[in-house]
Amino acid sequence: VRMQQNLRAALAILERDIRMASYSPTGNADVGFVEAREGLMQVTMDLNDDGDADDEEEDISYGFLAADDGNRDGILDAKVIEALRRDRGAGGGFQPIANGIRAFSFAYAFDDNEDGQLDTDAAGDIIWAVDTNGDGSLDLNVMTNTALASTPELDRIREVRIWLLARSIDPIRNYSANRIYDIGRHQVAGGGEPFMHKILETRVKCRNMTF
Repeated sequence: VRMQQNLRAALAILERDIRMASYSPTGNADVGFVEAREGLMQVTMDLNDDGDADDEEEDISYGFLAADDGNRDGILDAKVIEALRRDRGAGGGFQPIANGIRAFSFAYAFDDNEDGQLDTDAAGDIIWAVDTNGDGSLDLNVMTNTALASTPELDRIREVRIWLLARSIDPIRNYSANRIYDIGRHQVAGGGEPFMHKILETRVKCRNMTF
């Protein structure tokens, strides 16, 4: 129960910030997605309409600490579990919002031709993509693990998909975690460990990213 409540609280914060990405009452600020990687998301907004995103709660980032996830893929490099963290800007630094996270992933749906519809593949499925190298353009379809034919800029993002995988802090007697969990384009195995796992997945529309 504690693990599920922890996940749901983290998702509630994520959903709020994603919906506010690019918010600028009079449109006088250059705000939106700054990072759109699997393991690092950064969004900006101008809550007080002063023309910038320099104030607290206007430049928001999510991820593990860089020391724990060097390539920003949402998979811990050495540790088994860590805290998902949020940086609320204005020099606050990354602070924990959900403990016991084993892995997470973000993916981004986009409207590259700005026709008001999310881009789809040949089968009609929404393309969920990421920026793998941090250059400001989406370049990889995470569902097929293939390169995109074009590289949409981050201002074309219209929706975010989130996967969060938590693991219990304490072992569970007579329990064995044998399931394999799909986290974006990655798979994480329970490995027979005596720890309970819980995965939550959701999609959030970016209501301030203009169609």
